[in-house]
Amino acid sequence: MYFHDLTDLLNGDEAAYTFFYSLSPRTQELLRAQNICSLDQLRRAVEDIRLHQRPSAF
Repeated sequence: MYFHDLTDLLNGDEAAYTFFYSLSPRTQELLRAQNICSLDQLRRAVEDIRLHQRPSAF
């Protein structure tokens, strides 16, 4: 199911709400700057953030 924006998603999908608020405040802030309309997009965005925060391999 798709929603208009992240706020709409969080208000309309309990699983998305629970997942979003289980994240760190910094991750939440980064997600708010993105155009996210589904729980699947939210999960992919979080994974992308986590991958970019990992230290580089030598």
